[in-house]
Amino acid sequence: VHLKSKILRSCSLEVFTAGNGKGYGLRTNFPISKGSFVIEYVGEVLTMSEVELRRKKHGEEGNYVLTLNEFLVRQNEQNQEKTGIVESIHIDAREIGNSSRFINHSCDPNLELCAVRRGDSVPHLCLFAKRNIHQFEELSFSYGDAPEQSSNTHGKGEYQTCLCGVAECTGVLPYDPKAP
Repeated sequence: VHLKSKILRSCSLEVFTAGNGKGYGLRTNFPISKGSFVIEYVGEVLTMSEVELRRKKHGEEGNYVLTLNEFLVRQNEQNQEKTGIVESIHIDAREIGNSSRFINHSCDPNLELCAVRRGDSVPHLCLFAKRNIHQFEELSFSYGDAPEQSSNTHGKGEYQTCLCGVAECTGVLPYDPKAP
């Protein structure tokens, strides 16, 4: 019965109109306890060139690409020297995905994104509750660190406004100027 209730609860997420200009959002129909697994962000694994092509085709409208940058340490087997590299994984949930693509950004999110590896080279991007989440509360995670004011222009000369509405809001969406 305990497993059955967990399965039912994991299926009890609802896409809804979030309001305040955010478009759609995702909320829970049941309370969620801190530390609980909520949902996996799933989609197609893309190369950087595929991400660039899709952004040119679709623009920023309906952008569901999640980029995970991981700092990895590699050790040279011959001289035992360690070097650090950053590997990026791009997951596009636009065409193939689940309801996680509707989770909005918040500067004070209730979910934490964790890369979980189970023997695969591509990690599972799992979202866990950072705190207790109330029934019907909108789910959110941070899309990244707050940008420096000069870097969040998306090449348009204007900032992308954050619409999360929390007291700690930075006012602008996270943005990596090195991303496509």
